[in-house]
Amino acid sequence: MITTIPVAQPALLGNEARYVNECVQTGMLSGGRFVAEFERAFAGRMRTKHALTAMNGTAALHLAMLALGVTEGDEVLVPALTYVATANAVAYCGGTPVLCDVDEQTWCMDPHEAERKITSRTVGMVPVHLYGQPCDMEALVSIAHRHKLWIVEDAAEAHGATYHGVPVGGIGDIGVFSFYGNKVITCGEGGMLTTNSAVLAERIALFRGQGVDPHRRYFHTVRGYNYRMTNLQAALGLAQLEGLSEQLRSRRETAASYAQQFARAECDLVLQAGYEDATSAHWMVVGLVDKNRDQVMQQLQATELVETRPTFVPLNQLPMYQSVLNFPVSDDIGERGICFPTYYGLMPDDIMRISCATAGIIHES
Repeated sequence: MITTIPVAQPALLGNEARYVNECVQTGMLSGGRFVAEFERAFAGRMRTKHALTAMNGTAALHLAMLALGVTEGDEVLVPALTYVATANAVAYCGGTPVLCDVDEQTWCMDPHEAERKITSRTVGMVPVHLYGQPCDMEALVSIAHRHKLWIVEDAAEAHGATYHGVPVGGIGDIGVFSFYGNKVITCGEGGMLTTNSAVLAERIALFRGQGVDPHRRYFHTVRGYNYRMTNLQAALGLAQLEGLSEQLRSRRETAASYAQQFARAECDLVLQAGYEDATSAHWMVVGLVDKNRDQVMQQLQATELVETRPTFVPLNQLPMYQSVLNFPVSDDIGERGICFPTYYGLMPDDIMRISCATAGIIHES
């Protein structure tokens, strides 16, 4: 009997049950020790001075924009190919997301495109480490320094990825991570901000907790938000973080196996690539097909019970951010990209089944 292969699923293999049970048994469901411990451990793993939890990745992005003072009239560079939350967080603050096309190799923000879009109103940029693949941060940091811009790294999909040996999320001014249920590590829902700036960390904490003065109860100094993470979520997140190295090892093997199997099948499929001195977190193994992408996905589901998902719809095609400008690379990836099952515990036989079935469908089309 053929079993269904999901596109993603969490791995709960360590202290998750023990930590969550401690929250339940002690009654510490909202506040408790796990929030602070998760933040300390995450900052240590990402080699940053500060890490602050949030209720989800989108809230974390919003907090980053608030901490950096994005306001009406500000322009922020955002890649055209990303999940919509990247641009929404800018718009929440009254800023304007300025879309940039992506690099053909990594599918991340193209530095040349980014610099070309800078105006006198540009205040910062939000490069996205798409599907776990690090951006060209050396080039982007150089641009930011020349034009006096800040950088928020959207690392929602890139837990544990590195660029020149440095974990992503600690290269720009602020890093943002998501712990949604299909991410490399998960709290079910949750987010994290990383920074080396004490000033930014203080502002993030202020906006996250309803703007309350840390020295005077119920006195609010700014219009804040309730973007806090619960102790239950943090307990799950801490246990997941303890298993991050094993997750990354498994995902590297999965990505390498896919590349080997697709090469052996000699099918018209191009996988997302990375830079020589960058290490992907391999959140998703993603490829481009020359044939009808949706037909390939439908046949994989119908004949092999293999769940896949399309790449993100480029922001320039969405009603809120529709643009008359051309974004050829983003549009092409958005039309041809397929995300294949990628998760801890995916077996070599499963990868062979997925690869052979995909190749067969492409050859028949």
